[in-house]
Amino acid sequence: MNTRHRPFWLLGLVLVPCAQAQTPTPSFVAQVKKAEAGSALIKEAEHCEVDPDRLAALGAKPGQQARIYKDASTFAVYTLIPHDEDPETVVRMGLSGRHRMGKDAPDAFPATVAIVPAPRSDLTDEQADAQGELVERLDDDGAHTGLLIMAPHGGEIEKHTDMQSIRLKEKLGGRRVSTWILKGYDPPGPQTASGRWHITSTEISEASYPLLAQSGKRRYDYAFSFHGKAAEGLLVGGAGPMELKQEIAEALKKAVGDKGVEVVIARQGQSLGGTTPTNIVNRYTSNGIQLEQGPTARREYWKEIADAVAEVYRGKL
Repeated sequence: MNTRHRPFWLLGLVLVPCAQAQTPTPSFVAQVKKAEAGSALIKEAEHCEVDPDRLAALGAKPGQQARIYKDASTFAVYTLIPHDEDPETVVRMGLSGRHRMGKDAPDAFPATVAIVPAPRSDLTDEQADAQGELVERLDDDGAHTGLLIMAPHGGEIEKHTDMQSIRLKEKLGGRRVSTWILKGYDPPGPQTASGRWHITSTEISEASYPLLAQSGKRRYDYAFSFHGKAAEGLLVGGAGPMELKQEIAEALKKAVGDKGVEVVIARQGQSLGGTTPTNIVNRYTSNGIQLEQGPTARREYWKEIADAVAEVYRGKL
Protein backbone atom coordinates (compact mmCIF):
# COMPACT_ATOMS: atom_id res chain seq x y z
CA MET A 1 0.00 0.00 0.00
CA ASN A 2 1.34 3.44 -0.91
CA THR A 3 1.27 5.35 2.36
CA ARG A 4 1.63 8.68 0.54
CA HIS A 5 -2.06 8.48 -0.32
CA ARG A 6 -3.29 7.75 3.21
CA PRO A 7 -4.81 10.66 5.22
CA PHE A 8 -2.93 11.72 8.34
CA TRP A 9 -3.41 13.70 11.52
CA LEU A 10 -0.63 16.18 12.09
CA LEU A 11 0.63 15.62 15.64
CA GLY A 12 3.41 17.98 16.56
CA LEU A 13 6.50 16.36 15.10
CA VAL A 14 5.02 13.45 13.19
CA LEU A 15 2.20 12.32 10.95
CA VAL A 16 -0.11 9.66 12.37
CA PRO A 17 -2.55 7.81 10.08
CA CYS A 18 -5.98 9.25 10.86
CA ALA A 19 -7.87 6.04 10.04
CA GLN A 20 -7.30 5.19 13.70
CA ALA A 21 -9.79 7.81 14.78
CA GLN A 22 -12.72 9.84 13.50
CA THR A 23 -11.94 12.81 15.73
CA PRO A 24 -8.64 14.66 16.32
CA THR A 25 -6.27 12.41 18.21
CA PRO A 26 -5.41 13.42 21.81
CA SER A 27 -1.67 13.99 21.74
CA PHE A 28 1.15 16.21 22.89
CA VAL A 29 4.71 17.01 21.94
CA ALA A 30 7.04 15.63 24.59
CA GLN A 31 10.72 15.56 25.48
CA VAL A 32 11.83 12.00 26.20
CA LYS A 33 14.47 11.85 28.93
CA LYS A 34 16.34 9.18 30.85
CA ALA A 35 14.67 7.57 33.83
CA GLU A 36 15.75 9.00 37.15
CA ALA A 37 18.19 7.06 39.30
CA GLY A 38 16.43 4.36 41.29
CA SER A 39 13.33 4.41 39.09
CA ALA A 40 11.60 1.12 38.33
CA LEU A 41 11.83 2.15 34.68
CA ILE A 42 15.54 1.38 34.53
CA LYS A 43 14.89 -2.25 33.54
CA GLU A 44 11.47 -1.79 31.89
CA ALA A 45 11.29 -1.79 28.10
CA GLU A 46 7.52 -1.40 27.80
CA HIS A 47 6.88 1.39 30.34
CA CYS A 48 7.23 5.15 30.25
CA GLU A 49 6.48 7.78 32.89
CA VAL A 50 4.08 10.60 32.04
CA ASP A 51 2.83 13.45 34.22
CA PRO A 52 -0.63 12.55 35.64
CA ASP A 53 -2.03 16.01 34.89
CA ARG A 54 -1.01 15.59 31.27
CA LEU A 55 -2.69 12.18 31.17
CA ALA A 56 -5.87 13.61 32.64
CA ALA A 57 -5.89 16.45 30.12
CA LEU A 58 -5.73 13.89 27.32
CA GLY A 59 -8.49 11.75 28.81
CA ALA A 60 -6.02 8.90 29.28
CA LYS A 61 -5.90 6.48 32.19
CA PRO A 62 -2.76 5.35 34.02
CA GLY A 63 -1.82 1.88 32.84
CA GLN A 64 -3.26 2.16 29.37
CA GLN A 65 -1.10 2.09 26.27
CA ALA A 66 -0.10 4.87 23.90
CA ARG A 67 1.92 5.17 20.72
CA ILE A 68 5.05 7.29 21.10
CA TYR A 69 6.58 8.59 17.88
CA LYS A 70 10.23 9.57 17.58
CA ASP A 71 9.51 10.34 13.94
CA ALA A 72 6.99 9.25 11.32
CA SER A 73 8.57 5.80 10.86
CA THR A 74 10.06 5.18 14.30
CA PHE A 75 7.55 4.56 17.08
CA ALA A 76 6.42 1.97 19.62
CA VAL A 77 3.63 1.19 22.06
CA TYR A 78 4.25 1.86 25.77
CA THR A 79 2.30 1.44 28.99
CA LEU A 80 1.75 4.82 30.66
CA ILE A 81 2.91 5.10 34.28
CA PRO A 82 2.00 8.34 36.14
CA HIS A 83 4.91 10.34 37.56
CA ASP A 84 5.04 14.04 38.46
CA GLU A 85 7.20 15.96 36.00
CA ASP A 86 8.24 19.60 35.63
CA PRO A 87 7.59 20.58 32.94
CA GLU A 88 4.73 18.15 32.48
CA THR A 89 5.70 17.53 28.85
CA VAL A 90 8.67 15.40 29.99
CA VAL A 91 8.32 11.66 29.36
CA ARG A 92 10.85 9.31 30.95
CA MET A 93 12.14 5.95 29.76
CA GLY A 94 14.84 3.55 30.84
CA LEU A 95 17.59 2.50 28.45
CA SER A 96 15.68 -0.56 27.22
CA GLY A 97 12.61 1.61 26.73
CA ARG A 98 14.54 4.06 24.57
CA HIS A 99 16.06 1.13 22.68
CA ARG A 100 12.50 0.10 21.82
CA MET A 101 12.85 2.95 19.29
CA GLY A 102 16.09 1.45 18.00
CA LYS A 103 19.52 0.81 19.51
CA ASP A 104 20.73 4.21 18.30
CA ALA A 105 18.05 6.16 20.20
CA PRO A 106 19.75 8.93 22.22
CA ASP A 107 19.34 9.65 25.93
CA ALA A 108 16.94 12.50 25.13
CA PHE A 109 14.88 13.31 22.06
CA PRO A 110 11.64 15.05 21.07
CA ALA A 111 8.65 12.80 20.50
CA THR A 112 4.87 12.83 20.13
CA VAL A 113 2.66 10.90 22.53
CA ALA A 114 -0.58 9.84 20.80
CA ILE A 115 -3.49 8.42 22.80
CA VAL A 116 -4.92 6.21 20.08
CA PRO A 117 -6.00 2.55 19.99
CA ALA A 118 -2.82 0.51 19.85
CA PRO A 119 -3.93 -1.53 16.80
CA ARG A 120 -4.68 -0.29 13.27
CA SER A 121 -7.52 -2.71 12.64
CA ASP A 122 -8.72 -0.81 9.58
CA LEU A 123 -5.82 -2.50 7.75
CA THR A 124 -5.88 -5.95 6.19
CA ASP A 125 -3.29 -8.43 7.41
CA GLU A 126 -1.38 -7.92 4.16
CA GLN A 127 -1.33 -4.16 4.60
CA ALA A 128 -0.29 -4.49 8.25
CA ASP A 129 2.56 -6.81 7.24
CA ALA A 130 3.78 -4.39 4.56
CA GLN A 131 3.65 -1.41 6.94
CA GLY A 132 4.98 -3.12 10.06
CA GLU A 133 1.68 -2.48 11.84
CA LEU A 134 -0.51 -4.07 14.51
CA VAL A 135 -4.07 -5.31 13.94
CA GLU A 136 -6.69 -6.65 16.34
CA ARG A 137 -9.16 -9.36 15.29
CA LEU A 138 -12.25 -10.69 17.08
CA ASP A 139 -14.40 -13.62 15.94
CA ASP A 140 -17.31 -13.62 18.39
CA ASP A 141 -21.10 -13.89 18.31
CA GLY A 142 -21.43 -11.46 21.21
CA ALA A 143 -23.55 -13.82 23.28
CA HIS A 144 -22.07 -17.22 24.16
CA THR A 145 -20.19 -17.84 27.40
CA GLY A 146 -18.15 -20.90 26.37
CA LEU A 147 -14.45 -20.54 25.48
CA LEU A 148 -12.46 -17.39 24.71
CA ILE A 149 -9.26 -18.22 22.80
CA MET A 150 -6.57 -15.53 22.95
CA ALA A 151 -3.34 -14.75 21.11
CA PRO A 152 -2.08 -11.39 22.42
CA HIS A 153 1.29 -11.65 20.66
CA GLY A 154 0.49 -13.06 17.24
CA GLY A 155 1.90 -12.24 13.83
CA GLU A 156 5.66 -11.86 14.07
CA ILE A 157 5.75 -11.04 17.79
CA GLU A 158 5.45 -14.68 18.92
CA LYS A 159 5.11 -16.58 15.67
CA HIS A 160 2.37 -19.14 15.04
CA THR A 161 0.32 -18.28 18.15
CA ASP A 162 -2.36 -16.52 16.10
CA MET A 163 -2.50 -19.49 13.72
CA GLN A 164 -2.94 -21.84 16.68
CA SER A 165 -5.88 -19.79 17.94
CA ILE A 166 -7.61 -19.96 14.58
CA ARG A 167 -6.94 -23.70 14.27
CA LEU A 168 -8.24 -24.41 17.77
CA LYS A 169 -11.52 -22.66 16.96
CA GLU A 170 -11.81 -24.56 13.68
CA LYS A 171 -11.18 -27.89 15.40
CA LEU A 172 -13.94 -27.16 17.91
CA GLY A 173 -16.40 -26.64 15.07
CA GLY A 174 -19.70 -25.01 15.87
CA ARG A 175 -19.24 -25.06 19.63
CA ARG A 176 -19.40 -21.93 21.80
CA VAL A 177 -15.98 -20.48 20.96
CA SER A 178 -14.56 -17.00 20.24
CA THR A 179 -11.08 -15.84 19.25
CA TRP A 180 -9.37 -12.56 20.16
CA ILE A 181 -6.06 -12.06 18.34
CA LEU A 182 -3.41 -9.37 18.00
CA LYS A 183 -1.09 -9.60 14.99
CA GLY A 184 2.02 -7.44 15.06
CA TYR A 185 4.47 -7.31 12.16
CA ASP A 186 8.14 -6.43 11.78
CA PRO A 187 8.57 -2.79 10.76
CA PRO A 188 11.12 -1.69 8.18
CA GLY A 189 14.50 -0.78 9.66
CA PRO A 190 16.11 -1.88 12.93
CA GLN A 191 12.96 -2.27 15.03
CA THR A 192 11.30 -5.67 15.52
CA ALA A 193 7.66 -6.64 15.93
CA SER A 194 8.29 -7.59 19.55
CA GLY A 195 10.17 -4.37 20.23
CA ARG A 196 7.42 -2.24 18.76
CA TRP A 197 4.24 -4.07 19.80
CA HIS A 198 4.76 -6.46 22.72
CA ILE A 199 2.87 -5.56 25.90
CA THR A 200 2.92 -7.96 28.84
CA SER A 201 -0.42 -9.79 29.21
CA THR A 202 -0.98 -8.50 32.75
CA GLU A 203 -0.85 -4.91 31.47
CA ILE A 204 -2.80 -5.03 28.21
CA SER A 205 -5.52 -2.40 28.72
CA GLU A 206 -9.05 -2.64 27.36
CA ALA A 207 -8.86 1.14 26.93
CA SER A 208 -6.23 0.61 24.20
CA TYR A 209 -7.59 -2.53 22.52
CA PRO A 210 -11.25 -1.93 21.57
CA LEU A 211 -12.07 -5.50 20.52
CA LEU A 212 -10.67 -6.88 23.76
CA ALA A 213 -12.96 -4.49 25.60
CA GLN A 214 -15.86 -5.77 23.49
CA SER A 215 -15.13 -9.44 24.15
CA GLY A 216 -14.48 -8.77 27.84
CA LYS A 217 -17.96 -7.43 28.56
CA ARG A 218 -19.07 -10.89 29.71
CA ARG A 219 -17.72 -13.86 31.65
CA TYR A 220 -16.72 -17.17 30.06
CA ASP A 221 -16.65 -20.74 31.27
CA TYR A 222 -13.09 -21.06 29.94
CA ALA A 223 -10.29 -18.99 28.43
CA PHE A 224 -7.11 -20.24 26.76
CA SER A 225 -4.15 -18.09 25.67
CA PHE A 226 -1.33 -19.10 23.30
CA HIS A 227 2.12 -17.58 23.94
CA GLY A 228 5.74 -17.97 22.89
CA LYS A 229 8.87 -18.05 25.05
CA ALA A 230 12.60 -18.10 24.39
CA ALA A 231 13.35 -21.37 26.22
CA GLU A 232 12.38 -24.67 24.65
CA GLY A 233 9.47 -26.81 25.81
CA LEU A 234 5.89 -26.15 26.88
CA LEU A 235 4.78 -24.52 30.12
CA VAL A 236 1.12 -24.92 31.11
CA GLY A 237 0.00 -22.10 33.41
CA GLY A 238 -2.84 -19.72 34.15
CA ALA A 239 -5.05 -19.30 37.20
CA GLY A 240 -7.35 -22.17 36.24
CA PRO A 241 -7.65 -25.28 38.43
CA MET A 242 -4.80 -27.78 38.63
CA GLU A 243 -7.05 -30.57 37.33
CA LEU A 244 -7.57 -28.69 34.07
CA LYS A 245 -3.85 -27.94 33.74
CA GLN A 246 -3.04 -31.60 34.28
CA GLU A 247 -5.57 -32.65 31.66
CA ILE A 248 -4.09 -30.27 29.12
CA ALA A 249 -0.52 -31.26 29.99
CA GLU A 250 -1.34 -34.94 29.48
CA ALA A 251 -2.91 -34.23 26.10
CA LEU A 252 0.18 -32.27 25.06
CA LYS A 253 2.52 -35.02 26.21
CA LYS A 254 0.63 -37.52 24.07
CA ALA A 255 0.84 -35.18 21.07
CA VAL A 256 4.46 -34.00 21.20
CA GLY A 257 6.18 -35.70 24.16
CA ASP A 258 7.73 -38.34 21.93
CA LYS A 259 9.15 -35.57 19.74
CA GLY A 260 11.44 -34.35 22.49
CA VAL A 261 9.20 -31.49 23.63
CA GLU A 262 9.13 -31.26 27.42
CA VAL A 263 5.74 -30.42 28.96
CA VAL A 264 5.74 -28.85 32.44
CA ILE A 265 2.99 -27.40 34.63
CA ALA A 266 3.99 -24.02 36.05
CA ARG A 267 4.54 -23.68 39.78
CA GLN A 268 2.64 -21.02 41.69
CA GLY A 269 4.44 -17.72 41.19
CA GLN A 270 6.76 -19.09 38.52
CA SER A 271 7.94 -16.67 35.86
CA LEU A 272 5.66 -16.96 32.80
CA GLY A 273 3.24 -18.99 34.90
CA GLY A 274 0.34 -16.68 34.05
CA THR A 275 -1.37 -16.92 37.44
CA THR A 276 -1.77 -13.17 38.09
CA PRO A 277 -5.45 -12.14 38.24
CA THR A 278 -4.77 -9.18 35.93
CA ASN A 279 -3.48 -11.47 33.17
CA ILE A 280 -6.00 -11.19 30.34
CA VAL A 281 -6.55 -14.97 30.31
CA ASN A 282 -7.75 -14.75 33.93
CA ARG A 283 -9.82 -11.54 33.76
CA TYR A 284 -12.99 -12.98 32.29
CA THR A 285 -13.09 -16.51 33.73
CA SER A 286 -12.09 -18.64 36.71
CA ASN A 287 -10.75 -21.28 34.31
CA GLY A 288 -7.96 -19.43 32.52
CA ILE A 289 -5.11 -21.45 31.00
CA GLN A 290 -1.95 -19.96 29.47
CA LEU A 291 0.40 -22.01 27.30
CA GLU A 292 3.98 -20.79 26.88
CA GLN A 293 5.79 -22.46 23.97
CA GLY A 294 9.43 -22.58 22.95
CA PRO A 295 10.61 -21.81 19.41
CA THR A 296 10.86 -25.42 18.19
CA ALA A 297 7.41 -26.36 19.48
CA ARG A 298 5.80 -23.37 17.78
CA ARG A 299 7.70 -23.80 14.55
CA GLU A 300 7.50 -27.56 14.12
CA TYR A 301 4.42 -28.68 16.06
CA TRP A 302 2.02 -25.75 16.28
CA LYS A 303 -0.78 -27.74 14.63
CA GLU A 304 -0.33 -30.78 16.86
CA ILE A 305 -0.37 -28.58 19.95
CA ALA A 306 -3.56 -26.79 18.92
CA ASP A 307 -5.21 -30.12 18.10
CA ALA A 308 -4.27 -31.56 21.50
CA VAL A 309 -5.81 -28.58 23.26
CA ALA A 310 -8.95 -29.02 21.15
CA GLU A 311 -9.30 -32.60 22.38
CA VAL A 312 -9.52 -31.33 25.96
CA TYR A 313 -12.09 -28.61 25.34
CA ARG A 314 -14.22 -30.64 22.93
CA GLY A 315 -15.75 -32.51 25.86
CA LYS A 316 -16.33 -29.38 27.94
CA LEU A 317 -18.30 -27.13 25.57
